[in-house]
Amino acid sequence: MIGSACGAGAYLRRLEVAEETCEYLDGDVWLMPGMKWTHHQLMRWLTRRMLIELDPTRFDVLLSELGVCDPGRLYAFPDLAVSAHPPTLVRDGGKDFVADPLLIVEVLSQSTAAYDRGPKFEAYSRLKSLQTVAFVWSDQRRVETFERRRVDEDWSRSVATGPDEVVRLPFAGTEVAFPVAELFAEVRSSDALDPKDDPGDESNGCR
Repeated sequence: MIGSACGAGAYLRRLEVAEETCEYLDGDVWLMPGMKWTHHQLMRWLTRRMLIELDPTRFDVLLSELGVCDPGRLYAFPDLAVSAHPPTLVRDGGKDFVADPLLIVEVLSQSTAAYDRGPKFEAYSRLKSLQTVAFVWSDQRRVETFERRRVDEDWSRSVATGPDEVVRLPFAGTEVAFPVAELFAEVRSSDALDPKDDPGDESNGCR
């Protein structure tokens, strides 16, 4: 975190001139680290899969350059998101933000995992349109998925780690599904990609 007790207006003014990517959650400003190669490979594969499987007349696949927002409370740049077509756009800070994502995908690193699964996930949960959130580990073969049908429902959590286990991302009457092995097949990294202990309820943590 690089700042606190900051109003949304001050954040948006900073965003117009900032060279780095920063996010705003309820008065706190968070600086996002640069993307590493494994992160890039995973996002490239996921983006390609979404574009192949989703009907462009029904859905828009949103890359990380286009943020999502809960105006005045949340301005964030998920690695990948999907909205209905066309999305509801809000222009703030010289940028367009999507106010009604259906699916959000975040690729985790050691420096961002607690933030992504903690305060950021909590802020995402307030988005009434959001039905599925997926966290993809970049240092192990692991995908954690949370899904709900309505904003007033509790999240249903599932974890896929085995190569033959299937990741399912349901939203708006459709589903994108793929084996864990396919997602990580193109990853070339010196980091070990092996299942680790289940972090369980650590999603409430904060870095």
